[in-house]
Amino acid sequence: MNLIPILNTLSFLIVLVLLHDFILRRYYKETASYQVFSGVLFGLIAVLSMLNPIFETTIIFDGRSIVLFIGSYFGGFVAALIAGVMSITVSILLGGEGVTVGVLIITISIIIGLISRTLFFSEPETIRKRAKILASIIILHFCIILTLLLIPAGAKQEIGREISIPVLLIFPVITYFLYILIDQHQNQLRLRREYQRVQENFRQLAENNYNYLVRFDIEGDIIYQNQKFIDLCNLQSGRNRGKINEILFVGNSTINMDIVFSQINAKRRYLSDSEDIFVDKNNNPIYVIWSFEGVFNSNNRLEDVIASGIDVTERHRLQMALDNSESHLSSIFDLAADAILIGNPQGQIIRANQRAYELTGYKENELIGKSIGILFSKEELERVPFRYDLLNQGLVVRSERYLTRMDGSLTFIEMNTKRMPKGTYSAIIRDSSERKKYEDELRAGEERYRTLFESANDAILLLKDYKVLECNQKALELFEIGKEKLIGLSPWEFSPRQQKGRLYSNALAIKYIDIALNGDVPHFEWEHIASKDKIIYCEIKLNLVEIGQEKFVQAIIKDISEQKKNLLLIADKESMLIEKNKKLSEINNELKAAKIKAEESDKLKSAFLANMSHEIRTPLNGILGFCELLKGKELDNEKAQIFIHVIEKSSQQLLELINDIIDLSKIEAKQETLHQDIFRLDDLISDLYNLYFPSATNKNLKLTVTKEVPNSVTVMGDLLKMKQILGNIINNALKFTQNGSIEIIYRQHGEKFQFLVKDTGIGISEADISKIFERFRQIETELGKSSGGTGLGLAICKSLVELMGGNIKVQSEVGKGSVFIVEVPLIVEACEANNQKLVLEDPIIKTINLTGKKILIAEDEAVNMLLIKSILEECNATVFEAFNGLEVVDLVEKGLTIDLIIMDIKMPKLNGIEAAIKVFEMNANIPIIALTAYAMHQEIHAIRQAGIKDIVTKPIDTNDLFFVMNKYLG
Repeated sequence: MNLIPILNTLSFLIVLVLLHDFILRRYYKETASYQVFSGVLFGLIAVLSMLNPIFETTIIFDGRSIVLFIGSYFGGFVAALIAGVMSITVSILLGGEGVTVGVLIITISIIIGLISRTLFFSEPETIRKRAKILASIIILHFCIILTLLLIPAGAKQEIGREISIPVLLIFPVITYFLYILIDQHQNQLRLRREYQRVQENFRQLAENNYNYLVRFDIEGDIIYQNQKFIDLCNLQSGRNRGKINEILFVGNSTINMDIVFSQINAKRRYLSDSEDIFVDKNNNPIYVIWSFEGVFNSNNRLEDVIASGIDVTERHRLQMALDNSESHLSSIFDLAADAILIGNPQGQIIRANQRAYELTGYKENELIGKSIGILFSKEELERVPFRYDLLNQGLVVRSERYLTRMDGSLTFIEMNTKRMPKGTYSAIIRDSSERKKYEDELRAGEERYRTLFESANDAILLLKDYKVLECNQKALELFEIGKEKLIGLSPWEFSPRQQKGRLYSNALAIKYIDIALNGDVPHFEWEHIASKDKIIYCEIKLNLVEIGQEKFVQAIIKDISEQKKNLLLIADKESMLIEKNKKLSEINNELKAAKIKAEESDKLKSAFLANMSHEIRTPLNGILGFCELLKGKELDNEKAQIFIHVIEKSSQQLLELINDIIDLSKIEAKQETLHQDIFRLDDLISDLYNLYFPSATNKNLKLTVTKEVPNSVTVMGDLLKMKQILGNIINNALKFTQNGSIEIIYRQHGEKFQFLVKDTGIGISEADISKIFERFRQIETELGKSSGGTGLGLAICKSLVELMGGNIKVQSEVGKGSVFIVEVPLIVEACEANNQKLVLEDPIIKTINLTGKKILIAEDEAVNMLLIKSILEECNATVFEAFNGLEVVDLVEKGLTIDLIIMDIKMPKLNGIEAAIKVFEMNANIPIIALTAYAMHQEIHAIRQAGIKDIVTKPIDTNDLFFVMNKYLG
């Protein structure tokens, strides 16, 4: 046997171990990389061993079985596959008689290595596991010898004689040695990484710990401190750590660090509750409790100390609060108006308050430590025993019994007992002797009352909450009913539906009972029903009866049926005469009232018709006259504009008249109702400002708003009526103010809101102030005559304000202006803090640029369609037409791109509201402006409920139309 190849093979194996260790260090966590590198490494070593065989006859024999078994076991399937492919490839390339044997040895080595890995790799390292590995190695090399003997090859006898003993003895030893060496390297690497992981976890735990952590050596030098400890000591990271003696227990006379070191050396561990005090930047104390633990070396000598501090500042604060609370509770206990006893589980009294000594007559040394049973006689405890069974279930036991005082006298008490923490019991005892005396007297009085009640000659009912609570025997006989049926009925339930005079029994009975409850004594006649629908005529007297703190009504009922029958004959004749006279008198009065009303109505009709005739014909005269002047004549632009202005002003006057007549008609017919909206006061005033600013500007008047509400208030009320009321008043101010200013003021006044319109106009005399709110009345001044109008505006305002539960008044002086004050109740929904003044902008929009905008007009009237289309086309808009709601829906459904829809409400086939709902279902993002002649409040609310946010009323005001369109088209 040549030793040089053996030594070469051993050197290869040593290199194998070193390289494998390098691979483990670098790629252990990356399983795929580790297997690939391991496979290449083991394959190279196997190839080198094949090139430098240990035994060489006709069949080359080497140490590849060792390398491939170890590589398969530690590297896994991928490593075994790579090493096997490399080895088999080289073996085939070398050729010779032993190729087949070589390939089989490579395959057997890899298979047994993988089987051993599958069976034993995950087991913990024990002697048993190592024995299994050794057995696998022996089996491997025994299979190799069998392969050599069974597979045809060169000189088998010579091969067997030369390699059998080394293969069966030396190869298993070398393989097992390599297994042990590599396994130990892996275990050391695992331990090293586990140690690093533990250190990192400890570091993170220390840094993220809520406690203050510091480690120092036996010289007191700080080795480690977490960030919380650094912050506590006002240290900066990176600064010299210093001495622990300079930080902990400075100035403490009872403990210092020398005592801590001595305690740790003595006890080998020192976990204490040593409190230290620090001061923060605001000079507030920080209380910390420190615990110490020693770190000893293998010689049991102290090397370092770890200190852990817990911030107990909050505990100190809570303890102080607890001490104050306990002191307060103790004072309440001692000064309580009721006696309080605390007993232990054995029933012995362990604490009592001052009232307990006063009530029982015992002194402290005579009561404390004694059984609670000394306060009650044996007979009393048998009558009312202590219920410990209920107390132990957590229930509160209330009982009444007689307490025996120290002097032997008895006191009636009310006792509430409850189990307390730690098995104690508390008993609150109240002296109820006065109450007992009162109850006994009341019981005796009730007995006397019951005797009188039952023996009375008249029927008596006791009523509570309008129902029969009690009755006597006479009542049962009178109504011919059992007691169980009568109790719980209301008086009207056994009465006719209506009493004499057609008054309903239930309403009349409640009225009489309420009178009695208020202390009066009503006395009246009544009809009751007995069994078999028999009518009983009764005379009833009601009295208030107070029992304790409760109020009852006593009804004394006397049967007057017989007297009634005798009187009815006479009364019927007299009542007939009286009734006829009464009816004649009523008819006469009605005729007089009708005559007066007819005369007044006739005057009002005449005045109304005369006024309406004048007010309607005047603007119509201007409209028709100037239209005639414009027709068929060539006029210069200036004169044409003057004529158009007159027509426009007359039209506005006529529209205002129509609106006033409609509103007055609704008010007269009492069809005007309130609609509750939620709106911001700032938005209401802004809208009014935007509406009337152009008119004020045209008259060179200054229109201003003063907000005296400190916050932005959201309220609930009728928004449209508020706009109508304030709009009428502002419009009047514009009419009767020639120069100066108009100011709108709003503020909160108690539970109501005030709106003031202040102008510098002509003013109103004191004699005329009472007339301005009358219908068809205008103050006879030169300016008043020239301003026109129906005289209905302020009358309508007054009616609407009163409908809302408010009031309107005026303060004025001739020549100095007027202040109209509207005060209405509005429910505040929200109030946002906002001290900024109301921001108002000039709302006038002369025209807008609609270039590139696609607008759909829905209008069934050709004139209106032409008007709107002409207005928009002058602004360069692309206009689409639809003459009913169905056409609008079809255009949207077909996907027509539309930026805005202007839609009339009254249209054939499908009205505007129905069409809007269908459009929103298909595309909720298309803005829709309602164009309608429906100016009634109910119609406007219906339009808004359909989802249409903005409305422009007919006749169209281009400024209003442009203002609304600008909101959506910019």
